[in-house]
Amino acid sequence: MRSTTSRRRRRRLPTVSTVATLLLASFVVFSGRTLAQPPVGQFVDEAIFVEGGSLAEVSAGTMQLYMGSLRGGDIDAAFGDPNVQTIVATGDVDDLYLDPVQNDPSVGGYNPFAIAEVRQAVQWLVDRDFIAEQILGGHAVAVRSPVHPLSPEYQRQVLFFQALEHTYGYNEERARDAIFAALDKVPGMTFGADGKWHYNGAPLTVHFIIHPEDYRLDVGNYVADQLERVGLTVVRDYFDQPIAFDIVYFGPPNLGKWHIYTERIPATGGIVRWDDAYFARVFIPYYSYSVFCPGACWPFEHDDLLVDAALRLEKGHYRDLGERELLVRTASSLAMRESIRIPTVSVQRTFVGAKTLTFAYDLGEGPLSPFAVRSARFASPGGQLRIGQSLGWVSHWNPVRGFWWPYDRAQLGAMADPGVTTHPHNGTYIPVRGAFRVTTSGGYGEPPLSVPSDAVWFNASRLDWQAVGTQVTAVSKVSWDLTLGTWHTGAAMSMADVMYLLSRYYRSYNESFGDGAINGITGQPIPSGDIGDEPGDPRAASPDVVRFLSLFKGAKVTGPTTLDVYLDFWQLEPGTIAAEADLFPKVPWEVEEAMVQVVAKDNLARYHATTAQRDGKVLLDLTRGPSLPLLRDALAALKSANEVPPGMGAMITPSDAAARWASLDRFSSSTTRVIGETGYSGGHFLASNGPAFLEAVDVGARETTLHRFDAYPYSADHWDGLLVPRVPTVTLAPAMTQVADPGEIASGYDATISVGTTLFGQPYDRVSLVYSVTNPSSGERVASGQPIHEAGGTWTIELNSGVTAHLQPGPYVVQVVAVGEEAAIPQFAEGTIVVIPDSVLAERMLGRLQADLQRQITETNEKTEEANRNALTAIDVTRSLMNRALVGIAVAAVSLAASIGCLLVPLRMTRAQRSRPTRHA
Repeated sequence: MRSTTSRRRRRRLPTVSTVATLLLASFVVFSGRTLAQPPVGQFVDEAIFVEGGSLAEVSAGTMQLYMGSLRGGDIDAAFGDPNVQTIVATGDVDDLYLDPVQNDPSVGGYNPFAIAEVRQAVQWLVDRDFIAEQILGGHAVAVRSPVHPLSPEYQRQVLFFQALEHTYGYNEERARDAIFAALDKVPGMTFGADGKWHYNGAPLTVHFIIHPEDYRLDVGNYVADQLERVGLTVVRDYFDQPIAFDIVYFGPPNLGKWHIYTERIPATGGIVRWDDAYFARVFIPYYSYSVFCPGACWPFEHDDLLVDAALRLEKGHYRDLGERELLVRTASSLAMRESIRIPTVSVQRTFVGAKTLTFAYDLGEGPLSPFAVRSARFASPGGQLRIGQSLGWVSHWNPVRGFWWPYDRAQLGAMADPGVTTHPHNGTYIPVRGAFRVTTSGGYGEPPLSVPSDAVWFNASRLDWQAVGTQVTAVSKVSWDLTLGTWHTGAAMSMADVMYLLSRYYRSYNESFGDGAINGITGQPIPSGDIGDEPGDPRAASPDVVRFLSLFKGAKVTGPTTLDVYLDFWQLEPGTIAAEADLFPKVPWEVEEAMVQVVAKDNLARYHATTAQRDGKVLLDLTRGPSLPLLRDALAALKSANEVPPGMGAMITPSDAAARWASLDRFSSSTTRVIGETGYSGGHFLASNGPAFLEAVDVGARETTLHRFDAYPYSADHWDGLLVPRVPTVTLAPAMTQVADPGEIASGYDATISVGTTLFGQPYDRVSLVYSVTNPSSGERVASGQPIHEAGGTWTIELNSGVTAHLQPGPYVVQVVAVGEEAAIPQFAEGTIVVIPDSVLAERMLGRLQADLQRQITETNEKTEEANRNALTAIDVTRSLMNRALVGIAVAAVSLAASIGCLLVPLRMTRAQRSRPTRHA
């Protein structure tokens, strides 16, 4: 995830939680600029891909995006560089690939890894934390289960996978005991005084092929040291990829040339929410339609239950989520027990881009996402985007069996559209050029759907279309509404391009593939087609094509842009079913037919590297090399003949064909350029349908230029909703009980823990949560479940008295895993709760009782003192009132006396006047 801060990143990544925290911490929300009228296609005028690149170039501004993952000190330097933004993505899983086949007697020696118990012991012998933290400097996470710990698959059953990881944790003593017990049973095997195992008198020697070009050199040497500590003699063969591939994948496994290999399990191209083919592809590749190894797998002996579970997952043969999860648990447990591929670590990938650049990226593969270049923009539309890749042009550029190298595939994704692809943040399938509606029977256990009798399939034996007829059924129907648009040649796309691709699938099949695929319509083996049969390329049909043909039950064109595809396939997510039925073509039918001419008719080239080398033919590439003059000549012949592909006469008229051949001629001769190809003058033949077209290929400089395609059906801001991953934040509050302090619980008492979930600081509920409580000293999980939703962004973990009654005193780790619906990268919150001993609880409770009693006594005393104070106050008040009353009485008496005196004086005067004699004159 992206960061534009200059704050230095913490190096150590000892847990998945830390990685997830870093991923979230590295977000930045770019302020969108309102564009009056965004350009059509991509924002930039040109995107130039160059081989090489570095942090220094991006920081200096001479390169705007580097798709190579940084290493070593550059990672920390990037987080401290104010001129760049960093994108941290989950990485591939590194593993140890152990050869389970015993040495042939003709080569001598003994392969200890042919013993399952010895292979399993290697799980305990390897300290994955040491590799992640010490060898890789904290830039990796340990992987102790078959699936990536940051994948949606892991998070759906996180508690199961955590328990499985605990089973296969580092334990060198256990590993040594298991190895000694197993080898002691082998006749002729002895452990000598020199501390080494010997077989028939000679040192027990294993050949370890170690990649020397990256960190796997140090990882391999560490593992070799560990193997020698238990008495094996290790020959360290430092071979680069081509030599290693020839020995490990293409050579018989019983020649003793290799016994262990520092392998890498590649990702599927980004975050995938439902990767049902994963277990078959990785752990039983010989039996899988989604073959993991590039062209050669060996029929190792596997547990029948593992094969059954993996193939049922790959084919979608389950009823519901519960049954699917059971199959995942079965396959995971048996794959780890079998220990042919032992996961070790996943190295996180750190990418850099200019701080002035805005673009969408995948949480699993970063800027290698097909949405990166098409959404990339500067402050205003236009300009030139220079993109570095650590190593390009490794795979050949043809859309039939090429583009397997991730950097080459990233360039194809910038110029070619599928019908659907995975959402870069949550891994579900979303429409690109194909809106879909899925109708299913409800699964394999339900009555199937009826396929219309006029639906068709392509009969490669007759090179024509054939109706499926009556009584054909299917599990699912995908109804497509396609946005066709215009090819880079200028020709309009049509349903003929779509149906041609379906016909090419049948024509490219070779019946010698595996045990042969069965036509689900006829019930008979699918016959070889004219492209896949000799003198064509028997590997022309990819594993995905073979898988599709084995599931396909018919197709029906229902309109100019609409199509129904019927499959015997079911999955929980409709988008995954749609992805299996995606027939949206990436090149026009005339480009396909030019390739067919060179491969199957002229017998000059091959689609696949293995058959090209075997047959001494040119490896077909539409953009460079000796293929170009062959394609030019083929185009001239096809144009002259106005060729219409087999079976396509009802969909492609002669005038349509003429226009198509003419448009491809213009595209390959004047619209595009190939520079520096000795002996060739002209353009290339890789015409596609995306927001940019491949304008120039500079062979000498190893550069490609993608120019904005003005006839693209979408504006450049079509994918702006993918710019900012919506990854939630989860927080954990201290545990609460009625009898203990926050963060503490008491045995036998209820406890609750509050959990909060937010998105960009606001309460967020579109998230699934799982919690676990673990004893860190023993690794035992004592409680687990799902928190209870209380309100917006608020959840509660309830640990009832029945759970806490079984807890011993000491610390326990509480972990909450949150996975948002809109972004599948898990987020973690961890906290510690302490179970206090009964004696401490009793002492505390006694102390609390004493404190409460003292409080009550104090309150009583205080109340008594207050009552006394109130009584004295009352007495004082009473006395005061009495004194005031007496004074009042005295005053009243005086006043009364005065009043009486005033009345007596007049009376006396009147009486005296009456007694005095009268005087006469």
